[in-house]
Amino acid sequence: MHEFGPRTLDFNRRIALMAIINRTPDSFYDGGRTFALEAAVDAALQAADDGADWVDIGGAPFAPGPAIPA
Repeated sequence: MHEFGPRTLDFNRRIALMAIINRTPDSFYDGGRTFALEAAVDAALQAADDGADWVDIGGAPFAPGPAIPA
């Protein structure tokens, strides 16, 4: 059993579902559709409503480029 805030998941009994929301303007997947804060929040809430157990916010591009400051 693993507790994540108010949720408890037992990975021995069920597969957990993670949604990924891209917050980069040049996302290869969605072309920046969820870059704006409101769009990202709406997408995260929709993912939770659709059954996501947790949401990963992708805020840094994976593509080559300058280092992202902490």
